[in-house]
Amino acid sequence: GSLSSWYVWSCLGIYPLAGTSSYLLGSPSVESAELRFSKGLLNIKVERKSPNAIYPVGYRLNGRTFECPCLPVAEVEKGGELVFVLDGKPKSVRSPIPECF
Repeated sequence: GSLSSWYVWSCLGIYPLAGTSSYLLGSPSVESAELRFSKGLLNIKVERKSPNAIYPVGYRLNGRTFECPCLPVAEVEKGGELVFVLDGKPKSVRSPIPECF
């Protein structure tokens, strides 16, 4: 069970950080997905700046733009739209697990 769930989260580009109330965001391997939480429906979408873009350079949650790869669980589980913006070149991030939303 745990390896299967890790694979699903990995494909979605979302990683639950054990022991915290945050999700770490990465690079999804799907173009879109839909997650049903008890508080709402989350639509995941991917915007690529080029056909081979695999590196996350930004995100939008319900229209709000941010660059850091971390979101509070409570915000994600309210639902809405989460957009991953991917580019062909990686972008450096100051801290791997910032509290920035």
